[in-house]
Amino acid sequence: MAAVLRLKLIDLLRVLAERVPKDEPHTRQIKLNEPRRKERGPLNLGLKEDLEAIKEYLQNGPAKRQDLELELHYSSSAVLRRLSMLRERGVVVDLPNYQYGIKGAV
Repeated sequence: MAAVLRLKLIDLLRVLAERVPKDEPHTRQIKLNEPRRKERGPLNLGLKEDLEAIKEYLQNGPAKRQDLELELHYSSSAVLRRLSMLRERGVVVDLPNYQYGIKGAV
């Protein structure tokens, strides 16, 4: 049998507003207005290596974005961001049939 708990809204708000003591290690307070970031260290840690890995992969010939995702184990958005960075730097060019290649090799 299910139990029903009735609270007035003001009582519920009071309960939710109570602060949890910092002594308890299993609780963590999150600030709602701050964007959450992965705890990876500096923001661009490993970005240079990622760009080099994409350039090395494209040295073998043109490739589609899905090929880069599968081979390098990156998400689609990560590959797209890194390809756009390389395109802005003039290293990568767009090819027909949704492929990418190195500028001097095509």
